[in-house]
Amino acid sequence: MEIPLKIKGELIRSYLKGKNLSDLSREYNIEIEEIKRILNEWINGYFKLYDDDYYIRQIASLMLEKDLKPEDIVQGYYYYEIFRDMDKEEVMRFIISLKNMEEDRRKSLIENSLRMMKLNRYSGIDYSEIPQALDRMVLRAGELKENIDSSERRISELESKERELEERVLELEREINRRKEYLEILLFMERHLDMGHEDIKDFILDAKKLNYSKKDLMEISRAIRTMNERGLGVEQFIRLVDYLEGLMDLGLSVSFIKNLEEDLERRGLKLQKYLKEMDDLIEDKLLYEKNVDDLKKEAKSLENQIRSMRNEIREYLKKVKPKMK
Repeated sequence: MEIPLKIKGELIRSYLKGKNLSDLSREYNIEIEEIKRILNEWINGYFKLYDDDYYIRQIASLMLEKDLKPEDIVQGYYYYEIFRDMDKEEVMRFIISLKNMEEDRRKSLIENSLRMMKLNRYSGIDYSEIPQALDRMVLRAGELKENIDSSERRISELESKERELEERVLELEREINRRKEYLEILLFMERHLDMGHEDIKDFILDAKKLNYSKKDLMEISRAIRTMNERGLGVEQFIRLVDYLEGLMDLGLSVSFIKNLEEDLERRGLKLQKYLKEMDDLIEDKLLYEKNVDDLKKEAKSLENQIRSMRNEIREYLKKVKPKMK
């Protein structure tokens, strides 16, 4: 799979900052040989990272070929400037004369000086131009960083705008679903009820104020349709529902109530007519019991009146009896 130019640029910048090939391989999960291939492509000018990167590519080529680090380049250039006018023997005599230098630093000085002199001799690079190339690289890196930061800010703004648009889309989808549900209820009730469009609309709005769900409204419309088909009034329908609920509270099943209705129909009776007769009978019974209660109260009142009259007669006789003697 072809590695994107952006990743290639990041690899090269990291390499120029001093990361070794093993670290880059682990960080980007790319084989070391593939990283070398990318570096060679850039060194050979197959793609550019900067407007003026000739010297940077030359330096990178040396770094890759001789396993150098940026600090090796800087230190070597420093030594090169010191020894540029000396031949090898003079350099060796100078280094040996530095007796007070620590062994490690002396060894490093010798190795880097010889390395840089050799590279200069065979590569033809003018190391005096390295600082300028590095300055241009730093300047260009700053410009690129500014462009990257600007792009990241723009991306952040676009992502924020995208989230806002997604939320708006979800809100519109919810509104569409609400309107779709409203239309479904409206069409259902128009099919099942003998009501005008505006009447149904007002009915739905009133029902929604009472937090009726779509299922509740469907059930209500079916109930109204049943009332109309069977010629039931609202009060009869309510009594019928209460009666059926009472039967079910007593442990009777829906199938039993259905069988009861079928049995009554076979006898030429309608369940609602049967229930109406039962209601009339109950009303007559209640009226009879009320009349009996009224008669009892009236008899009690007469009894009290008679008792009162008897008491008055006794009192009267008590007064009249002495005079008769």
